[in-house]
Amino acid sequence: MERSQLIQRIKTDVLMLLIAMIWGSAFSFQQLAGNHISPFLIVGIRFLGASLLLGVLVRLRFTLPRRIIWQSAGAGLLLFSASALQQFALLVSTVGNAGFITGMYVVFLPVFLALFWKKRLTWNVWWAVLLVVVGLYLLTNSGVDTFALGDLLLVGCAILYALQMITLGKLVKEYDPVQVSIVQFAAAGLAGLIFAFLFEDNSWSGIGSSFWPMVYMILPATGIAFTLQGVAQKHAEPTDAAIFLSMESVFAALFGFLFLGESFSPVQWVGSILMFTAMVLSQITVVKNIPRVSLNNAVE
Repeated sequence: MERSQLIQRIKTDVLMLLIAMIWGSAFSFQQLAGNHISPFLIVGIRFLGASLLLGVLVRLRFTLPRRIIWQSAGAGLLLFSASALQQFALLVSTVGNAGFITGMYVVFLPVFLALFWKKRLTWNVWWAVLLVVVGLYLLTNSGVDTFALGDLLLVGCAILYALQMITLGKLVKEYDPVQVSIVQFAAAGLAGLIFAFLFEDNSWSGIGSSFWPMVYMILPATGIAFTLQGVAQKHAEPTDAAIFLSMESVFAALFGFLFLGESFSPVQWVGSILMFTAMVLSQITVVKNIPRVSLNNAVE
């Protein structure tokens, strides 16, 4: 690997770790907002607010072809569906448990690439995925022996996030990630508001009480983090990105401990160490005649 490529890879990895920290902290704010307003409204305000914010920053100058706008909107509907399932699950699940099961997208992503795009992955990636699974389980060990409704919703959320990451990765390889994010957020936000209007009953007082959690979710957790995700995925391998971004579960458990009083045991620290080991392992370059998965040819 050339020096310039190595430096770019390190920058991308650090950026994805920052994104994971922001996303992990957002779980606590999602639960706080959920105490006052309903899930669809949270999703709607969060993503439409982020779309408007980014639109103002770029002065609504779009150069995306119509076909890419529709594809970005499709990614937005995947994002809406995943976020809505996660938000409903947080009504009956802990932040730690939500972080673990949502983080399972790190497993689904390479599996989908292997099954649907016939791409082979090197041994270190599969071992990294295994370590992530074990680490995530230890990190958020809640002692739950039954598969509850919230868990089922979160599994669906993880599947949809994996598909959204693959779709987004393809789009931002060729087009401006900020413009793609604006369309993606707008589609997710409008869908959330429509569903909130049709199926939920919210009050202005509830919206006012959730003001600061929603500000956090609109600005850093969505407008900044999801846009940086698009920037990072211009240079990141899809499986590497999934593993680094799955570190959000580490931060979710940590912020759940700090702000919501959820326990953080020695076993969970072991899980965090396994997660970090998986991150390092995923970065080892394996020299083989098998090409590494690239999102440019993974979905073509």
